[in-house]
Amino acid sequence: EPTYPAWKAGVLPLNYTRVLKTSNMISHLRKNASLFFIFLKKKRKEVTNIRVGGKSMDKEKNIPFYNDLLFKYFVYNNEDQECMYLLKTIIEAVTPLKCKELYVKNTELLPSHYREKRAVLDVRVKTSEGETVNIEIQAYDDFENVFKRFQYYACKNIAMQIEEGDDYNQLKPFYQIVLYHEYDKEYHELVREFSNTGNKYHDNQRSLIYMYFVFMKE
Repeated sequence: EPTYPAWKAGVLPLNYTRVLKTSNMISHLRKNASLFFIFLKKKRKEVTNIRVGGKSMDKEKNIPFYNDLLFKYFVYNNEDQECMYLLKTIIEAVTPLKCKELYVKNTELLPSHYREKRAVLDVRVKTSEGETVNIEIQAYDDFENVFKRFQYYACKNIAMQIEEGDDYNQLKPFYQIVLYHEYDKEYHELVREFSNTGNKYHDNQRSLIYMYFVFMKE
């Protein structure tokens, strides 16, 4: 399985960012794409009662994949093997993680003081190895704002892992996948990865935050 080291990226990384070569990711995602879309079609047929403007509609309505409520419906059931399969497919196709078991967790990050900004994630998953994976659906927004907001989410997740008296070695990496319904206007890539790296050797092995933006707009 590809791990996407810097030399495969085709560009020289700058500080904490690496750009993944589009052809590498497309070939990797194609392995799972057919089963993935079969699953989506099956699940969408189950959504027959939709509330619009406070009223129920008993007729089928097309909802885009990047609708966050629809996506949550796909993946929130820990007892549904298909939901777990979808999560596993997305995580393993985008990140280097290999998921033996997954568990969907509460998505609200409780504030530590009264005026702290509230944060509610779309999907938060914990692996059997202890890593936390956050999957976000982002329809429209300025990339600069989106990027800073999801860094804020990532930092809150890291800070919540330990308490007073705990050793910092207990901290586990946090992985974030953003399914972004937009173009990569800067590098024209399918997937871009961000992590904390050394400026000289671009080594991110000790990074606690790994962010993957998947640009989904055709």
